[in-house]
Amino acid sequence: MKNVSKILTILLAAAMIMAMGTVNLSAEAALPENATNVALEKEVYAEVDMENYPNDVADLGNTWFNVLNLVDGENPEVPTANIPADLPICWYGASKGRDTDIFITIDLDGTFDVYQVIIYPSDFLKGANMPSTYEVLLSTDADNWEKIGEENGISEAQKQYFDPFVYSTNQKASYVGIHITRSSAVADPNYAYSGISEIEVMGVEIPKTPKPTSEPTAEPTEAPATDAPVDQPTAIPGEATKVPEEATKAPGGDDTTKGPNTGLIIGIVCGVVVIAAVVAGIIIAKKKGKK
Repeated sequence: MKNVSKILTILLAAAMIMAMGTVNLSAEAALPENATNVALEKEVYAEVDMENYPNDVADLGNTWFNVLNLVDGENPEVPTANIPADLPICWYGASKGRDTDIFITIDLDGTFDVYQVIIYPSDFLKGANMPSTYEVLLSTDADNWEKIGEENGISEAQKQYFDPFVYSTNQKASYVGIHITRSSAVADPNYAYSGISEIEVMGVEIPKTPKPTSEPTAEPTEAPATDAPVDQPTAIPGEATKVPEEATKAPGGDDTTKGPNTGLIIGIVCGVVVIAAVVAGIIIAKKKGKK
């Protein structure tokens, strides 16, 4: 039993070490060293569902409260009084009731491996104006969205928020969406408000694959046309084509239309006959001598 206990203890310790290593690896993989805020100074806009919420406002649009403030890289401290007229405080949306339908879209202008989406509460009112219910979405085409995080009812009593909301993921995206369906509890007699100071998207760009280029094929070139006539022999129908006499002579002036010289052939034949007769005579003489 003691041995079994020791073995179980060793296995448990090994499992814990492996689990810790896995957690560390996951933490490292969650945010690579080369990840940057890829939403910085990118195109951003806010829209409201006017069919169902015709009196809501997606963007107040002034210097203090502007949708462009979400991607300007600033999360400024805001004084409680005498706020400078040129201070980009945060983004603000306004709704006639607490329920609303405002969609903020950030166009990343490229495709990225996204690891974190970070939403910063505004220092104005110390984050009490954070929207109460919203979803954080990613997309590659701005049509099909995948949710990576959400909040439900976080600002129902003007609760203050100081720390950023971090939503971790590991997927490709070209667009980031924040879909707000309920505003904060901050309100005046006319509107309830939603405020966000900054949105960061930590990611790494995926290089575009260059399209293959085909090399141009050289077209065959034709010989230039010429107007000069080309002399070609023309046969007259019914007559044999005459060949110039010079063309039938071999080098040295011999006439190639005649056969070999007759006298030369006769001389060769006679020489062969004489040689044959001499050889035959020698053979006969040798046979007689043996007898």
